Amino acid sequence: MSHPCLWLGGTYFYPIGNTSAVCLTRDLPPEENATVLLLGCGDPRNILYTIYASGADTGSLSRNLDFTCCDAEGAYLSSCVADNILARNKIDQIWDIFYHFYLDDNTSLLLSSQSRKLANMSQDLATWERSKYGPFLRMCTGRTLSVLRDYWTIYAETSNFTQAQQDKMRETLQECGRSAGPLSDDVTGLVMDHTCRFWMSGTTSNNPQHLTRVNPTFVYSSKCDRFLVHYGTDPLLSFHLAEAYTQTRDTPTIDNIVAGSKAQFRRWCAAFVDVLRTDATRPRVVVRFFAGDALAFCRALLSCSVTRATVTPLYHSPWSVERIHSNDADYGANAICSAPMDFNIIETSNIMDHIGLLNVLISASPLLKRSLSSTLYTESLLSVGTDPYTGMLQRACVDIPTLSLLIGLIPSTFVSGFTTESNIHEIISARIHGRSPQVHERLSWKVAAGGDTVAQRDIGISRSVIFSSQQLAGILFNIYLKMFANDSEDMNKVYELVVYDKEVQNIIHYTPRAFAELVMVAKERLQQQDWKHVMDIFHDLLVNDRTPFTGHDYYQDLFCQFYLLGIYSALPQGAQKTNNPAVFRGWKTVPTTVCIIPRQVITSIAPLLDKIGTPILHCEIRDSTTLDEFSCIHTTYGKLILSGTRENQRAVIAEDLSGRMTNTLIVSFWAPSSTLMLESSASVGFYLRSTPAAKTLLGILGPDLMIYSTEITDEQRVHVLTERPNLDGEVEETAAILEEAQERDTQPTHSVVVAMNSACEKIENLTTRVYITNARTRPSLASASSSIVTMEQVTPFVVQIHIGEYRRVVLFPFAIDVAESKVQVARKSKYIEIVSPLSLGYVKGRPDILVGKFLLVMQGQTATLWNVHRVNLDRLPLLKDEDSGKVRWMNHHLCLMYSDREIKVLQDVMVNLKNSICMMFTSFIGFPNARKRPLAFGLFIPSIANVYTIIFMTGIRLDLSSHTVVANVWVMPLPLPISSMNALGTISVKLLHIETDFEEMRAWKQLLPVLTERCRTWRHKESCEYLAKGIVPLSLECSESPICTCGRGVDTADLQKVEEWKHLAPFVTRAALSPIFSVSYLESSTSSTTPTTEGSTEREPVCAACGNKGKPNLLRCSICKKVYYCSAECQR
Repeated sequence: MSHPCLWLGGTYFYPIGNTSAVCLTRDLPPEENATVLLLGCGDPRNILYTIYASGADTGSLSRNLDFTCCDAEGAYLSSCVADNILARNKIDQIWDIFYHFYLDDNTSLLLSSQSRKLANMSQDLATWERSKYGPFLRMCTGRTLSVLRDYWTIYAETSNFTQAQQDKMRETLQECGRSAGPLSDDVTGLVMDHTCRFWMSGTTSNNPQHLTRVNPTFVYSSKCDRFLVHYGTDPLLSFHLAEAYTQTRDTPTIDNIVAGSKAQFRRWCAAFVDVLRTDATRPRVVVRFFAGDALAFCRALLSCSVTRATVTPLYHSPWSVERIHSNDADYGANAICSAPMDFNIIETSNIMDHIGLLNVLISASPLLKRSLSSTLYTESLLSVGTDPYTGMLQRACVDIPTLSLLIGLIPSTFVSGFTTESNIHEIISARIHGRSPQVHERLSWKVAAGGDTVAQRDIGISRSVIFSSQQLAGILFNIYLKMFANDSEDMNKVYELVVYDKEVQNIIHYTPRAFAELVMVAKERLQQQDWKHVMDIFHDLLVNDRTPFTGHDYYQDLFCQFYLLGIYSALPQGAQKTNNPAVFRGWKTVPTTVCIIPRQVITSIAPLLDKIGTPILHCEIRDSTTLDEFSCIHTTYGKLILSGTRENQRAVIAEDLSGRMTNTLIVSFWAPSSTLMLESSASVGFYLRSTPAAKTLLGILGPDLMIYSTEITDEQRVHVLTERPNLDGEVEETAAILEEAQERDTQPTHSVVVAMNSACEKIENLTTRVYITNARTRPSLASASSSIVTMEQVTPFVVQIHIGEYRRVVLFPFAIDVAESKVQVARKSKYIEIVSPLSLGYVKGRPDILVGKFLLVMQGQTATLWNVHRVNLDRLPLLKDEDSGKVRWMNHHLCLMYSDREIKVLQDVMVNLKNSICMMFTSFIGFPNARKRPLAFGLFIPSIANVYTIIFMTGIRLDLSSHTVVANVWVMPLPLPISSMNALGTISVKLLHIETDFEEMRAWKQLLPVLTERCRTWRHKESCEYLAKGIVPLSLECSESPICTCGRGVDTADLQKVEEWKHLAPFVTRAALSPIFSVSYLESSTSSTTPTTEGSTEREPVCAACGNKGKPNLLRCSICKKVYYCSAECQR
């Protein structure tokens, strides 16, 4: 009910993913077992690629992988199961089954025979679990297995179709460059050509004449046997096309790209098969399936986790009234091997484009394990707002730090201010070519305190915050206004922005239930608040507001949802009530809320609704003076069976699973009983929410777009009950779940008061009081001023108070700036009050404190990265092209690291660091025979003269899923042990010197441990220096190493291919160096794509080859415009 109820008419079928595969374990330590929830999972590409990219099949640091896949479209899951099974021995044919509209006879027979086997194995859950597939392919509910079995049965029957049936199915069947990442401009034309060819032939083959059988997996979906595949579908979009482009000497053709995609698919499937073949008592990979609504499934998992009851008070999906009954063998209290009900990875694909960001965060965040590595991924494709920044605010409906305090998660890039993934090329392309309906933005949501080395020890610190009741009510009211800003009568301007296809015309994502659930999440977290007072103020703000928006029309609906969730029990205001309402005549007691069920046969209007896509359905209660609208409704087709009378009457719906319009349309919604105590002429109506598409039916449905309406006292077509159909005890069960979930939450150890600005839109400062209990220190506060109290910034989130010899560490839920903080001493009460503004950049006077940047946290022998993703270097394709002219795209790509601000800034640690990284990459690719000539770079400070770190680069690889590049490097901090100093002399003359200043040196010292950790294939030892010293990096001093020695000398095969480096192998640690990009929703990066050295730094340029200042002058590289050389000889 948190998402509007949509008519299921013109929805598309997406059997193939439209974004390239990603590695889902990229933020987990390699030793940590992965429990992954995929919402809106679609096809299995991400699962297959994760197994391959993480090296799960290699046995090195192998982990167990448990995937739980949820999708409302059962057809996706049915083909996903079949494909996972077929992938074990028929990889070439599985490509055709998965990606072709048409099949040859042998492949069609394979699909049919396999589907028949699956149908026979899926008579019920017990039969399936006894099958050979049961141990690693699990069903979350019996209904899911039933839905999948229906599809397998259909697929099996198609092989026996007569020619006439094949012809009919064929008639039904006949009724972009993102995957290339930084090479999208080069590949887009080929992809467009392939899309046209694919839709003409229905295959990726250039010889489709032998493909004569229709592939039923593209024809049958929940929309019956109509071909509804989205017009943008193209198999190539699921793969990493940049690999094909960079692996050929000549300009690639369509056939090259298809062959490259098939090769990727073959490798992924082979890795999956290898993992399944490993000898283990339990399978290392388990894939679970749920066919139903993503939001409902999240709530069902939370319900099961809290109560251990497998029968939940939740409908399976919109347009269904079957309860979610989880598999007792996996989710029951007595389950031998329980299925995961909380997860360290939650992947939500781009469902936020369809159901709203807040719905995703509200429903999924309670299922995320509260650990440093746990990550919730969101992905958007649709452009919102005029730029990424405004788009982010529009989606979140509130300032990001404020949202973080309400839900407990924050995008890691918001804290760090940088990302190792790139989407700037998409934004620039959209700007150059005009407004694009799609820009890919992927965010990693994590626990905010995880971005600090000290605060992460208490990741529940954000629960310690407290707002003033007035300001918290103001925050919630602002969110409510923005959630329903698009749900207004004047929507023409809004819809001018989103009219790309009929499925995205409805940009209204929220109902009052969604807002009530957001308040519920905030209430569970902020338990120090006086919530009764907060909600009283919110009520007054809403009642007294005169803003013309539709949220006012949901007044009764909203407060009904508050009541059902136990948030606010005050009865909503209403019209004058009758003394003896007819609808409750004979009732002994009238509850606060009731369920209203209007029903009607709408056979005649259904085809008209189909033509306008997915219009929004609402209900209303009105009389001659009042109108109350209700958007939290549930619909289904079936037969309503009533039992009992008056307040004891109950309803059961025998759902029509065969198809719609053969039975009555039954609608149910909660309403305050006070809304029914009106005059006897009150009516209940079922209508379309006004949108441009819906308005095309004004001439048929009338000005109110009413589908049907009847008097509230019409006992034949309207029923008033105390429970929703098929959900007896729903209210009590939901209340028990919420109460128990709240009791499980940990209580904060201290309070941090949040002060907002006057508009309640942004956080101004954080205030905390530190009570001094030390007996020796308390007297010194009695007569002294605040000048005796000093503060030291330990980390971005943590300060230390100094009172003489007394020390006290204070944690904040966000990064703060001590230099801008104020201290007040309460001499009588013996406390110190600290008032600090947020710091979202560098801490003034402390350049060594990089806020949220380059964080590596040790928990035992397990190292966690917070904001730099991991890579498996050996599974990334090597950039093989020897023609430096053909990799000119990389110069452009490297320039995209810089934001518009950074291009203009004169002195900045991050800019200097980016300059050095850029210089390394451009120097490497600047040589005609780069692949044959590895380079060694020496980082040095001119005033010291000595090199403090050597970085050996042997090759550049494509980080495909992140749309960027990564260099295969080895790091050797200096000085080496005395016994090895002679070895250093043999390569010193061949270094390319990179000049740094003192502050950049400290930044490199913080970055190097992260670079070595992100590609780690070894385990940290018990003797690890990180554990011994309790700090990472080990040192920021120029002459000391920042990294541990656990990985020294490991994985050096490529390094040892360079003869003059071979003897240095025992002293180097492998690392993965990649560009560091600005964050598109924080800083603009589109005004220029070629930053100059003069505009970004004050340091004097030197030759990238020899480190000299010119002979007599330096020459700038004509390609990248950033690197300088003494002469053409140095450049070669």
